Amino acid sequence: MISANRIIRREFGFNQTTESMLNLATNALEEAVSSKETTSSVVLGFGDMGCKAIEVLLSLGQTSVYVISRSPHNAAIRNPELASSVKIMTFEEWKKSSIKPNLIISTIRNNQATFNESNPLPSTSDAMVMDFSWPPSIDKSGVSKNQELFGMEHWIR
Repeated sequence: MISANRIIRREFGFNQTTESMLNLATNALEEAVSSKETTSSVVLGFGDMGCKAIEVLLSLGQTSVYVISRSPHNAAIRNPELASSVKIMTFEEWKKSSIKPNLIISTIRNNQATFNESNPLPSTSDAMVMDFSWPPSIDKSGVSKNQELFGMEHWIR
């Protein structure tokens, strides 16, 4: 398994996992946002990957960016400059909100998918759902029929 992983990484030029994933994510976000004039985005998580996603969205002129975090206060303290450009809320606040994003990005880490058949994404609006988490944070059963999930299977291809 390790040998096969090394061969594939060498063949495709994946020399640094985090950097490769960030480049892939950045390109995917640029493509997703460039195809729409206005986008309302929800980013799940405010760690390194979540912050990178937010930076890309803001650099592309997006103004309606919501960040979902377990602790909005702590998230804002970690990166005050970035936090001042977005609306940060808890998962419970998101569930009660009327936000209708057409882009949902997950960067949260859990041992099992956070969103699945028994706990679907709170938003049912038409949306592209990008899951950059491993293991995946969003299961196919956790998205609405009018949402398209781009999970790790998509990114690996």
